[in-house]
Amino acid sequence: EWQVVGNGAAALVESGNLLMLGSRLIDKEDWIKMARGLMDAATVALKATEEKNVEKLLDSGEAINEACDTCHQKYQR
Repeated sequence: EWQVVGNGAAALVESGNLLMLGSRLIDKEDWIKMARGLMDAATVALKATEEKNVEKLLDSGEAINEACDTCHQKYQR
């Protein structure tokens, strides 16, 4: 299970990179900050899976959710 969650966290980190490429880049201010926020939160989750640290993983989940919600509130079409 740790590997599955870790793979998901790694995918979120990479998704943040993809959000900043080409036509996906909406603007160079908030969009980039929010994409980096997602990457930072997902990196914490990835490290938590490597450490098998449940508390750290749960905390990172809250940060991931906040990063997603904040961006969707501003940019969802």
